[in-house]
Amino acid sequence: VGLTFALNLTMMMGKNAKIIIYEGRWFVDGQGEMRWQDEKQGKTRRDQVVTLQDHVIEQMPDYIKQGLFRNIEERVWPTSRNIPIREVEDRLFDLLKPFVHNGQIELVPENLNEQSECLIKGNFDILVGADGANSFVRRYCNIQMISEGLEYACGVAYNIPNDVPSSEAPLHQAMNCVLTVSQTRYLVNSSTSRHGY
Repeated sequence: VGLTFALNLTMMMGKNAKIIIYEGRWFVDGQGEMRWQDEKQGKTRRDQVVTLQDHVIEQMPDYIKQGLFRNIEERVWPTSRNIPIREVEDRLFDLLKPFVHNGQIELVPENLNEQSECLIKGNFDILVGADGANSFVRRYCNIQMISEGLEYACGVAYNIPNDVPSSEAPLHQAMNCVLTVSQTRYLVNSSTSRHGY
């Protein structure tokens, strides 16, 4: 959500806005490149697959739609598409790069906190919190969270190794849908990129 918002705002405002994005799940690798933390850093959330509804996708600018769904046309239902979180994050990150290089966006590989320079100096016009349920921004601005209750789910991610032939790979997406609809306990969510949840 945060990266999509930043891209939208950058494209609308052009050089009239400077956007600084804080993200604690980024790190700088040995070659000096900023990247998402992954399995090597103990992060497995990126293995999940999300279903995005067409009415949401249609709200995105063409630049984001084309970059996000390049070579991904898989559909679970007639009005939605599956895409791994890893693909969403990596592709949005790639879409940001031209704006980082021209100075419109600055990336900071840490979580925003009380000691962050921009908060101490107050050198911002708008503070946008797209940092989830445990939001630092919400707490910092003293905005009460109203909970509608909790639901728990257990997910098991899988990644089919590249040396497994397609003929031996799991069920086709259509069969995953049938299996999901036929019972109410397990959601079989996968993508043609050989990742699933």
